[in-house]
Amino acid sequence: MSATRLQDVRFFEGARNVFIANSAFHVETTKPSGFDVLKHIIAPSAFHNSGECYDLPRCHPRTREALLRTLMSWVCEGLDRKAFVFWLNGSVGVGKSAIGRTIAEMCERERLLLSSFFFSRSDPTRNNAKLFVTTLAYQVALAVPPARRLIEQAFEDDPVIHTRSLEAQMMKLVIEPLKQAAAARIYIPPLIVVDGLDECVDRSMQCKILDIVHRASISLAAAGRRLIFLVGSRPEQEISLRFDSASLQDITICYTLGDSDDSDHDIRRFLDDGFSEIKKSHPLKSSLPSSWPNSDNINELVWRASGQFLYAHIVIDYTRNIRHRPIDRLSEVLALFVKQANNPFKDLDVLYTHILSSVENVDRVLEILGLHFAKFTSKGFAFSDIVHDRLGLDYEDVKLLFGDLSSVVDVVTTPERGSYTWKMNLQHASLEEFLTNQHRSRQFFVNVEPSVVEWVSWVLQNDLVDHPQHVDDLELAFRRLKSCKSQEFHNVLRDYHLGFLLSKPSLQACAPIGDLVYFTIAQIQMMAFKDSQLLYESQLRVFESQVQLVLGKLYSQPAYTPLLLNDFTTTAYDSTGAALCYMLGVGGTEILPDPLGLRLRWAESQQWLSFLSAFVCDPKRSLQFRVNADRLADAALALIQILSHPVSPTGLIARTLADCKKSLRNRAWITHRVRHTRLAPGKWFKWRFCDLCWKARTPKAGCHGYHEAVPTLAYRASPRSPLIILHSSSELLAYRLALTFLSDMLAEASRSTELIECCRECVFHPTSILFPRKAKIARRAMLKYLERMEAEERGWWLD
Repeated sequence: MSATRLQDVRFFEGARNVFIANSAFHVETTKPSGFDVLKHIIAPSAFHNSGECYDLPRCHPRTREALLRTLMSWVCEGLDRKAFVFWLNGSVGVGKSAIGRTIAEMCERERLLLSSFFFSRSDPTRNNAKLFVTTLAYQVALAVPPARRLIEQAFEDDPVIHTRSLEAQMMKLVIEPLKQAAAARIYIPPLIVVDGLDECVDRSMQCKILDIVHRASISLAAAGRRLIFLVGSRPEQEISLRFDSASLQDITICYTLGDSDDSDHDIRRFLDDGFSEIKKSHPLKSSLPSSWPNSDNINELVWRASGQFLYAHIVIDYTRNIRHRPIDRLSEVLALFVKQANNPFKDLDVLYTHILSSVENVDRVLEILGLHFAKFTSKGFAFSDIVHDRLGLDYEDVKLLFGDLSSVVDVVTTPERGSYTWKMNLQHASLEEFLTNQHRSRQFFVNVEPSVVEWVSWVLQNDLVDHPQHVDDLELAFRRLKSCKSQEFHNVLRDYHLGFLLSKPSLQACAPIGDLVYFTIAQIQMMAFKDSQLLYESQLRVFESQVQLVLGKLYSQPAYTPLLLNDFTTTAYDSTGAALCYMLGVGGTEILPDPLGLRLRWAESQQWLSFLSAFVCDPKRSLQFRVNADRLADAALALIQILSHPVSPTGLIARTLADCKKSLRNRAWITHRVRHTRLAPGKWFKWRFCDLCWKARTPKAGCHGYHEAVPTLAYRASPRSPLIILHSSSELLAYRLALTFLSDMLAEASRSTELIECCRECVFHPTSILFPRKAKIARRAMLKYLERMEAEERGWWLD
């Protein structure tokens, strides 16, 4: 489970799920505004001016001048007005991000920047596309204030719109608000910067992002406004093929960094300025001759850089170290001889190898770096704590160890959790790529698996799992340890029972964790231990005992029984979860703990739901909590009561009928056809209502919300009264699910006097007219149950 999925769960638990299409009345709520919701589902570190990122790269003064002028000319429509995309591509270290950030700052000063998103493989909030559109939309709302209300309205219409496809999000949160702002002749800054597209870990999403870039630019062009995208990435195969497609090729300018003499000229200027600064500020500046370094030295460094600013940057940082003589450090770099062949990063690898060779205690340094690479989450446990507890090192110790690595790694103190801790920043992402690639790093290779073992062992031994994100981290870590043979880790698993996580109060109230704990335990039987199966069975027994306790404490309500027996899943899990809340008698802001995740039926949890279904049907495992005929009877009775008196629709209908005399004339959402529909007084009428375009009509295939249209109730009290339309997707889906479950519950339900009486006297709520086939099946099941009870009674008398 990703961090973005947990964020979706927390948002769902606090969201409103009742929508009323009737304009004649209004239900007061206390839900937050759409903008308040939006600002909690963005990636702030993806902004070009984010304060969460360390040492943001920018173009060095007096470098990249020609390219920056070209880009600004393109933004200001002085260069190819038909080009809506500028693809800035190049290999690692050539300065793509620095150019993107510099252009973003220049355009921001000129009010030409609309939004930006800088991907990063090391940041879980921006190494995927989950928060891409919402982050853009947040910046659009700030840059174009009139669009803010439209974005808020999109969240009010669909509170879980951030879980929709990227295309749907882009259309509702960016394109449509901008098109309406354009129609009102409001100024819209033209530029959106998307950098590091290749660092989005899902390659299919890279292509989807380019598709929505194309769609957004074409849609705004049709509305008479120019929306342009500066896209920076490595020229990886998927991205290159998509840019070569006919749709993007016609609107794209491609520019490859490092292919021209300008790059060498700019790197030379950067080196000259860097060495001049060293001669002015280094403690040994008095011993540095004015002619140092000579032109041959600079030429050699420029040639080795091969257009990579990253190489030049590391050379300057390595040379300026105050603990060494700059002349000696530069001589060491120039003395390096590249022996590798067919390696595009050979010069960079040799430089990294030399820097690491100068470290005194390199094994301990690599051990710390391994823990850094294996860290679960940037907002999880404090990195300084595990280094202190497992390695016995404080900030001063680590600072000394990394003293010779200051050119590539920075160790800084930061106030966290009320005390002073420290963190580690890799100044170049290429260092991790180098160290975790054994072919490149050789003797400095960092195997991350032992570090993952260290993390997991430390977390479990100290019982630090107190947040759903930590459970998610454990599940991901166990997946990476399938080949683990560590005896220490074996002992930890023998002594720590993962099943107890299910009963932790701090975890139960936050988000569903049952499936995560179950899948974590399931990974144990695939590990390389000799007794992995015994370990797995021991952990599973404890877990099942905790499932029993949770069932008795939180899931004793009869309406939960059909959810335990059914392992159905759906892509619209948020809507289904809201509907199941109504079925359980919970609506509005009331939240029930759901650690087993019975109300959120996402496809990834089907294996877990199947396990639960088998568990509650097995009397040897679930004991007194097994689902028997008596529990099925209680569940059927609860469902019949829901079908006769739904939780929310009853109140809404009563409120609506009280307002029947209010006129609905001149209501924008009532179409001509609806206003002139002839209905018999006092009769219900079935209609359709589109969630997205908010039109009370039967949606057609051309409607944007065609697939999201849901059934609607219509009612006319008298010939002179207006047509009343009631709509709530969650309530109607709850009613439909109750109809669906009832037949299965009655099929094996035991004798219950109250249930027999309900089946005889039950009159379904008028909502049932929207589901005629399911209502017919449910009524037939009730008749069969009554016939079975009568047959049993006759048999008893005969006996």
